[in-house]
Amino acid sequence: MFRTERVKVLCFGDSITKGYCRYGNEYYPYFIYLEQMFAQDYPSLQIDFVECGRNGERVVKQMEKRFKQVLDQNRYDHVILLGGLNDMADMMRNQSTTKDILCAFENMYKTIGDNKYIKSFIHITVPNCVLDCEQHGDNPYQKQKDIVNDAICNMSSVKKRIVLDLRDHSSYQMNSLCMDEQLHDVYWDDELHFTKEGYMLLAKNIYKLFKEEIINTHALLHD
Repeated sequence: MFRTERVKVLCFGDSITKGYCRYGNEYYPYFIYLEQMFAQDYPSLQIDFVECGRNGERVVKQMEKRFKQVLDQNRYDHVILLGGLNDMADMMRNQSTTKDILCAFENMYKTIGDNKYIKSFIHITVPNCVLDCEQHGDNPYQKQKDIVNDAICNMSSVKKRIVLDLRDHSSYQMNSLCMDEQLHDVYWDDELHFTKEGYMLLAKNIYKLFKEEIINTHALLHD
């Protein structure tokens, strides 16, 4: 049994959160599949997902500012945060640095920490893309992304936070470096974005972590 109040979850990020696919002609946001999984496994749970993704948005200056505005406007119980791909592209053009990205994330963490309603949040590491592939060899893009993702994973002092590391081999094969070409074609639509199946796989990864948090936080306890 779950508590009677509705659970409200903010899905915040860039085009990956929005579900961008086929050059923007189709969208498959991962929250749709999260809704389906929760409805199937926990039909008595009243949970609302709010998708707040924006194509092309950077964490630095853009996302960190909008994040505070969104949280000031509405009350959320949980947050799912995914961003950084566009910042990585800026970094390769010397328009941003790893320090800039991590400082922006830290500002967003502070915003969450100052919010009395948020019970937990999941921070998803910056996903793989074609530039990470092994055929590119010893490239600075992959090294810089690993620095950012390692830092995300190692910020152990941040309260309320759960990290979903998509590089992990146990993450239902979300790591493109561990995929064969056939699987890559199934899950990746272009150099950055997923197919419908890829967004479903992302949702499966999130659900694996998130359902325990939801159950522990919102289930009625019985002696």
